[in-house]
Amino acid sequence: MKFPGENARWGFGEVFSILLLIIGAGITYGYWGPPLVAYLVYHQVIAGTLTDEFVIGYIVQFSVTVGGVLFFALLVRRDSLRSLGLRKVLPRDVFNWGVGGGVFLFITILVMGALLEHLVPELPPQPFEQVLKGVTDLREFLVLLVLVSVFAPLAEEMYFRGFVYPVFRQRVGVTAGIILSGLFFGVAHWDLWRLVPLALGGVGLAVIYEKSRSLYPCWLAHGLWNGAMGIIYYLAYLR
Repeated sequence: MKFPGENARWGFGEVFSILLLIIGAGITYGYWGPPLVAYLVYHQVIAGTLTDEFVIGYIVQFSVTVGGVLFFALLVRRDSLRSLGLRKVLPRDVFNWGVGGGVFLFITILVMGALLEHLVPELPPQPFEQVLKGVTDLREFLVLLVLVSVFAPLAEEMYFRGFVYPVFRQRVGVTAGIILSGLFFGVAHWDLWRLVPLALGGVGLAVIYEKSRSLYPCWLAHGLWNGAMGIIYYLAYLR
């Protein structure tokens, strides 16, 4: 079966344009985000908790990421959703690669994370961990869990696997493309301490994409990985 993005029409220009849009949205959000949150609190749309602020900020990031991918792929380059990997796949392939890959990634990253915390006892927490510490009830946690296990994986898979990986694949081949796109995935999280585990996770997800020829198993695997880690963090903070 032909790889979905084998003849993708976009290139590194579009890849880095979206990355710059995401960075720009994050930087400028520090200026217009607080007034937006205050407005929503004033009109009783949200309560103004740390969870609310995190969700609003992520909605912005999700919109920029997915919107950027669709804009460049569909409107600028006149390509298709199929080229982004959003194509039909057999349920058994979704299960085998999605669930199997997700469990493998979760165990691998969990072991590496434990080793990292042993080597670096004062490891700085991730933003999601910091928000979890302030969760006051189960509802807030479930909102965050849906965010990190459904929406975050969708946005990241559309960009890193559906959009970025095909460009590396076209330029340097499958093996080098998997490695370089995984490294790009790790670096783009701006977390030097967790660069290696994240890069390996990116490599694993690229392998799943290459083997399954669809973004849906990647989305499922990424969601299981994120969701399982989120549950572990939450249970740890309940002690």
